[in-house]
Amino acid sequence: MPRISRKIALLLSMLLIFTACAKKPEKANSPSIKIGIEKRGTETVYIADFTCTLKNENDSTAFLNASGKINIKDNSGNLLLPVPFTVKTILPFEAGVVLQRVELKESEAVALMQFLDISPEKILSGEDTGARPLEDVNIELAGLKLEKKDIIDLLKKK
Repeated sequence: MPRISRKIALLLSMLLIFTACAKKPEKANSPSIKIGIEKRGTETVYIADFTCTLKNENDSTAFLNASGKINIKDNSGNLLLPVPFTVKTILPFEAGVVLQRVELKESEAVALMQFLDISPEKILSGEDTGARPLEDVNIELAGLKLEKKDIIDLLKKK
């Protein structure tokens, strides 16, 4: 009988270990960017609006205060633009939406627009919206930090 109890205890502890390990998001899903150009007096300001989602594939763990960087890279792997982000809450089986606006230096904007095949003249004239989807190979999720919270405990506090 003690032998069966040990096996059951071992099985339960293994189950607890595997279910307690929450899987963190590994990539940014559906990334896209929109480049805009604004005139502020005599100054030209370049703006990048970046959008993606971070998926929580866990069934009982919510992610709180997720933060990090999404690095946009060219096809050679050179960093074009780091996009810092924060997402307050990502519930189980949900996707947290990252919406970030970044003002760019002219040198950053030129390199990014060349990579995305965007003409500044066409943006200014309205011929091009400046919106482009990004390929997964051109996106890197870096330095992701988040708090893990059991969904039951989170809902008890609400």
